[in-house]
Amino acid sequence: MGVRDYALTRLAKDVVELVEALGFRRCVLVAHDWGAAVAWHVAHRYPGIVVGLFNLSIPHPKVSEKMMTVGQLRKSWYMFAFQLPMLGEIIMAELFPGIFSGPPEGGMAIRDPERSAEFAREKYGYFEDAFRRPGAVVAIANYYRALIRNMVGISLGSKEEDREMKRALWRKLDIPVMLIGGENDGAIAPK
Repeated sequence: MGVRDYALTRLAKDVVELVEALGFRRCVLVAHDWGAAVAWHVAHRYPGIVVGLFNLSIPHPKVSEKMMTVGQLRKSWYMFAFQLPMLGEIIMAELFPGIFSGPPEGGMAIRDPERSAEFAREKYGYFEDAFRRPGAVVAIANYYRALIRNMVGISLGSKEEDREMKRALWRKLDIPVMLIGGENDGAIAPK
């Protein structure tokens, strides 16, 4: 999938279509990391479908813009590196094969204090296998490429859809929202 396939407008529609395909008209969204960025857009753009929002780590896009401090930029190095052709794929190919079996020094990984090698394979093996599928590394890199471009205002969809999405972010949400952040988050600087 190309970078344009990950435009926020398209990802938000994908979430709505998934909810409908599952036979629901409304949902509570629970999202993490870049999925949380998409969830904010779904809640604002399609207010009738989202009755509650739980976001882990990622604050509202209007707040995120104000959080771009030097410390945050340092923690976000990998997102910017993904913008360069092939560098994102190289980083992913090096970082992800071991992300579930042991964290790289100074990097981000799923940390499970109880895990042994067998436990990690049993618990996380599905994800590790998914990362090894052909095209997976390119798709992950393109997801980050698209989200950064969306954040800085580079259009990936139609101009009208982009304008409507930006207008929607200023609408007040009339649903319960909970943001949960971690003090030791490897990607989000404390504020």
